[in-house]
Amino acid sequence: MDFEVVRTFQKDVFYNSSIPKSLDRNHFNYIDLNFANLEDGAATFTYITADFIKKSFKILNREVKQIIVCGGGRKNKFLMGLLGRK
Repeated sequence: MDFEVVRTFQKDVFYNSSIPKSLDRNHFNYIDLNFANLEDGAATFTYITADFIKKSFKILNREVKQIIVCGGGRKNKFLMGLLGRK
């Protein structure tokens, strides 16, 4: 996993802007994504995904008692473990 890439995403204006917000698919095109092999890249982006999800709960400013994960992500043990951490 590449925590430098994680920190780059966390510094982005989108990550830190208030809701409501919208994102264009080309927004993060300034980040060099050729930083790692497939496994490290997948782990890094899974971590970023979990981090964005958890940050959205803080923005809501209320306790989240349950998360419902659908699709293939529910079978990703790494993602589910990250979402389960406080």
